[in-house]
Amino acid sequence: MIQLVLTIAAGVGLWQLWARTTSADPRAAAIVTGGFVLRAIVAQALFWISWLRLPIGESLQTGNGFWFFALDGPTYLESAENVLRNGPAAVLFIDAVYASHTFVQIVAACIAAFGSVAAVAILLNCAAYLGTCAVIVRIARCDRRASWPCLVALSAVAFGPATMLWSLQLLKDTYLLFLTVAIFGAFQYWQDFWLDAATARAPWRLTAVVAAMMVCVFSLAGMRWYFALVIWTASVVFFSIVVWRTERRRAALVATVAVFVLLAQSVRFGGGGDIPFGISRMLDPRPGMLMAWRPSGVTRFLGNARNGFENTPGGTTIVAGPALARSAQTSEKANDSPTASGSSIASPTASPAASPAPSPRASPADVVPQTWARVVAVLLPRFVGQTVGLVQMGGGRGLWLFAELDTIFFDVVLLFAAWYSVRTLRYSRAPVPPLFVLLVLIFVLLFPPMVYTVNNFGTLLRLRQMLYIIAAIIPLTLVAKQGLRPSSLDGLSS
Repeated sequence: MIQLVLTIAAGVGLWQLWARTTSADPRAAAIVTGGFVLRAIVAQALFWISWLRLPIGESLQTGNGFWFFALDGPTYLESAENVLRNGPAAVLFIDAVYASHTFVQIVAACIAAFGSVAAVAILLNCAAYLGTCAVIVRIARCDRRASWPCLVALSAVAFGPATMLWSLQLLKDTYLLFLTVAIFGAFQYWQDFWLDAATARAPWRLTAVVAAMMVCVFSLAGMRWYFALVIWTASVVFFSIVVWRTERRRAALVATVAVFVLLAQSVRFGGGGDIPFGISRMLDPRPGMLMAWRPSGVTRFLGNARNGFENTPGGTTIVAGPALARSAQTSEKANDSPTASGSSIASPTASPAASPAPSPRASPADVVPQTWARVVAVLLPRFVGQTVGLVQMGGGRGLWLFAELDTIFFDVVLLFAAWYSVRTLRYSRAPVPPLFVLLVLIFVLLFPPMVYTVNNFGTLLRLRQMLYIIAAIIPLTLVAKQGLRPSSLDGLSS
């Protein structure tokens, strides 16, 4: 009975959140509503088809409301049930041995309130989706009239193929997307507090925003610690720009140092044992630990991660196509020097294009072409990359059309962000917002390690969502530039 009452209350809360998010521009309201309705209806349909074992896509069902593209879902549900058996304290102070333990905490709280069933994902993901849209509206300052960057960002979240797919099952991606947007919304509040003299802001609200920063970073670190680490590392530049530009430099410096240390501990304790010891040293405030940190810890981790992926078979393994393979062989022959060491480096007997499957471990000569193949896989649709001979990928279980559409969405969002940013910065005399610098820096820091380590397109498809949402938000930071209103920026795009 209690769970029924709580479920009804949660439904009312969703309605209120939807009403507040869609109270601005009718175009933005239509986008947010469309994405919400699609998620709610399709997720319900998928749940009941799998729960009742209906004869629809039987080979793709895994039962109990789950489908093949959500293999992590049953694990999250089982982990949350195990945590709940140990009482409320175990939920609050969850052991980091669980995969994505901060997401397991949220799932445990949801099933305690609404019941232990896969359908709890519908409520959780719809709430996270609406929360993401609400923060986007806040960052874009489109309380009355939505700018084009706001509409594009909302459309990217609402109708992106991958953002849609992951929100249909009990997966962490939608919640992670919300946390990502929320942390950047908090960074914008920090930026405006110190730089926007025209707007009076209560100091107690800044304290609440700092607490929100810590919660978001802690939760992100509990799911993808490296993402939280990159955000924390890039925030050095963001905080430095804010301190340099503000008129209250001394107060801002003291507050910034305190927040930076607190965020480091949020990453450290949120990631827990998932963070390699060689990397966690730089997060430890104790002088001895910090001085013992070496950059080699990062490079060692990246090398081990790449080897791990290359030694793990996968249906959608990315292989360099004939064009990249030929260029690698040509370069290898040009650098071949038998007199240098008494023996020459043997050329591959067969190109990766002729092989039915990639070798478990790439040779040193294959590192560059294989890495470029992953760059191509991220940026170009599969049919384009394979047609020109740059990449080869198999598997996919019939979802390549979905993957192709998601790549096209990613390219459109990325190109719009680049075009809008260049055009706005060219015509505007206002200073570049620190949040814009932060987002661009995070994008640049994430992309190379991602394509260097991951050779499975299925994994890259999910990880690419971090780049996707950052690219969608970048133009919003320019809408909020000091001295520019959304209407004036819309004139630049006309």
